[in-house]
Amino acid sequence: MKNLISLKRNLKEIIFGSLYLLCLPFNKGIRAILLYHSVNDKTRFLKQMLYLKKNFYFVLVKDLEKEIKDKPRENLISLTFDDVDESIYKNALPILQDLGLKATFFIPQWLYRKVYQWTLWKKAGD
Repeated sequence: MKNLISLKRNLKEIIFGSLYLLCLPFNKGIRAILLYHSVNDKTRFLKQMLYLKKNFYFVLVKDLEKEIKDKPRENLISLTFDDVDESIYKNALPILQDLGLKATFFIPQWLYRKVYQWTLWKKAGD
């Protein structure tokens, strides 16, 4: 099973990498939103972010339309994290902070309420 997952992951990288290279001569730039649900492999994520930092200008989702209209750049990317979980906090956030990269986080309401209640409880205990 682990080999099948590894094979699927490698095939995705080969396919999307090939598509990217094939499109380069025809594109005046790439504008993309890259979505993550979790980050379980810190090393792989770090490699991805280093590549993206070298080749793309990072912009927040809320600023994407303005960036495209006002300051046309060749390669724009908006990095998003959907349904933020602990793996994002532990694995992705430190890397993003170290590299100075912008990202948009969509936090589930149940988690927001849990953190808010914990904060209130902690303040009441102080």
